[in-house]
Amino acid sequence: MQQSALAVLEALRPAGPLTAGDIMETTGLSRPTVHAACEELIRLGWAVEREGQRPGEEARTGRPARRYEFHARAGFVVGVDMGVATVRALVADLRGVVVGAARRRLGLPPLVPCERLGVVRAAVEAALREAEVAPSAVLAAGLGVPAAVDVRTGQVRAAEYHLPDLTGVDLRTAPWEAFGWTGQVGNDANLAALAERWRGAAAGADDAVVLLAGERLGAGLVMGGALARGSHGGAGELRFLDLIPGAAATGIGMWARVLARRAQAGRADDLSVPTSAEVAETGGPVAEEVFVAARAGEGWALRVVDGVSDRMALALTPLVTLLDPGLVVISGAVAASCDVLLPRLESRLAAMVPWPVRLAASSLGADVVVMGAIRLALDDVEARLVVEDGVWVN
Repeated sequence: MQQSALAVLEALRPAGPLTAGDIMETTGLSRPTVHAACEELIRLGWAVEREGQRPGEEARTGRPARRYEFHARAGFVVGVDMGVATVRALVADLRGVVVGAARRRLGLPPLVPCERLGVVRAAVEAALREAEVAPSAVLAAGLGVPAAVDVRTGQVRAAEYHLPDLTGVDLRTAPWEAFGWTGQVGNDANLAALAERWRGAAAGADDAVVLLAGERLGAGLVMGGALARGSHGGAGELRFLDLIPGAAATGIGMWARVLARRAQAGRADDLSVPTSAEVAETGGPVAEEVFVAARAGEGWALRVVDGVSDRMALALTPLVTLLDPGLVVISGAVAASCDVLLPRLESRLAAMVPWPVRLAASSLGADVVVMGAIRLALDDVEARLVVEDGVWVN
């Protein structure tokens, strides 16, 4: 009976209300078993029974067929993107429908860990208030960070620039202590890949590279239909680019901003790797402004886009020739401006890679990492939804 209920739950989760016949067709279970499993799920709060016929269904005489539906609000999940300068928090139901959101700036100079985690807590509290969800109703939480994450310890690696002083902090527990939760933590590019395969440009793709290319450059790798994390959580880290002359693990936003400042200073042909001083410098056009100007045909902006395309092709060629993915997705906030970038990038890759490379721009925008954190939390809920000694636990 317990395994039957799990099978029925899996059938109900992605669909609308289903009749026993629908569930039988999906699971192969008998009608009495399906009804008994549904009754058990209703008792436990994971399913509800809907009355009446389906919308548009022809009216029939007699008692309508019983229809069952997954109870998406049996619990909730929280997802957080703890970026370099901004925290985004979402609350979603168990189908991933967002019911609350909040955004907070981290501010400068870089915050100490307790302050940074305090901003995360404030963003989560605001999202919960908007959703009108109590912390006790949250079943799982996911956190995305701009650094490699050790999958065994929940600690970040080599995070001095993007997450100063957080190396050694267990991010599975530290952000959630005020709520009484234990969460999951992942590298931001990996979570972008989860989001893109779930609801984005890589939906259904078995082999894809998702390039998170905003301020930093990281790759989420989907291989054989699953996210590749590596033994220590470092799969997709692009530090090797620092070994290639003219390349660097620098995102589209960073390249565009630095090259735009150089162009305005009469150094349009200088495509060298940005110095630490240039990276830290503020002012000048941001990436979106550069792309708008390029779209309008302004010469300086077109030269910047050409320079960014050269750099991105250098970054992508080793990945594409090594992994041969069926798809490369450019993801992050700059993806909405990729219409002027992708054709140039495609032509450069065509000259460097011996097979066609399909490129796509993400439609998830700046929320791609936080949506991946929601997917990470939902995966955690599903992995922990088991029956022990006749009692459902999560």
